[in-house]
Amino acid sequence: MKPFLSHVQAALLGKPKPPKPGDEKKEKFRSEVLRRLGELAVQITGLATTLNTVAQAQSVFATQLAKQGAIMAAGLDELTAEVTAINGTVDSGIALIEGLATRIDELIALGNNDPALVALASELRAKKDALATAVAAHPVA
Repeated sequence: MKPFLSHVQAALLGKPKPPKPGDEKKEKFRSEVLRRLGELAVQITGLATTLNTVAQAQSVFATQLAKQGAIMAAGLDELTAEVTAINGTVDSGIALIEGLATRIDELIALGNNDPALVALASELRAKKDALATAVAAHPVA
């Protein structure tokens, strides 16, 4: 009794054809091509796995970079607020010193020519100028 597959093959293909000269070479070539295609498929699968790993690492890196950027932005906002407060304080200090020197000048103009007052007014203006120069030398961008 013929196996089932042989019956199906005979029904579909008719009688098996005898091999032609050179068919063996063609079959070896076909087998070699299929073997090499199989090797390439394995290599492509490996490359796809590697690319997937790289993509995952890139995603993690991008997430970490975004978090660090947010932290730096928050730090920059905080630093900017501190610098703004300090600038306001420095400006207020300069105005206060100038105001004190002006009051002393007014006392001197009213006839109080005490050398200590004249020296104090000069010293206050010198300190105010030094503070203003220091602030101007290091501007905040």
